[in-house]
Amino acid sequence: MFSWSYQALSPEAARLQAQTNPHSTAQWRVNGPVSDNPDFAEAVRNVYAHADSLYEKVDTLLDYESARVRLDKLELEPLSGEGS
Repeated sequence: MFSWSYQALSPEAARLQAQTNPHSTAQWRVNGPVSDNPDFAEAVRNVYAHADSLYEKVDTLLDYESARVRLDKLELEPLSGEGS
């Protein structure tokens, strides 16, 4: 792994870096400033709302597909005459 890429730090290593390094850790270079932005927060909320809606639609489609497959496998006896 490259030294400039994001690496999860142990709490002790993060504390030492915060005390000795003038630069923020990789996690806070982006996550900190962006998370304070109201536009970003709204966009994330919208993504989660759309994901929930999409999940419900996909789940419904899978239920329909499963029911169709079960119906296709069903062996029905032909009707014997009308009105009997």
